[in-house]
Amino acid sequence: MKPVLLTKGSTRIALFGIGHMKDERLNIAFERGKIQFERPVTSHGQVDESWFNILVLHQNKYKGFALGASKKSCIMEEVIPGWIDLVIWGHEHESIPEI
Repeated sequence: MKPVLLTKGSTRIALFGIGHMKDERLNIAFERGKIQFERPVTSHGQVDESWFNILVLHQNKYKGFALGASKKSCIMEEVIPGWIDLVIWGHEHESIPEI
């Protein structure tokens, strides 16, 4: 997956996106290593750590067994690479916190 690279002045953003697909299918793709992220590189071919990496994900987020969701009907945070700086979950529904 190649990012959209955005720059303005010294700000550098690498924007990755995954559109909606069946959660189980996406989980299998992550488990089998079928999803690979292409990070920005320097002129020497090394990963350029100066980019702020954002992943926009149109999937359900795992909320635990208390809410009845299985691990296959959502995306687990563990499959997201640790170098991603910000994840925007785009399929979440209204959040109603319990008081």
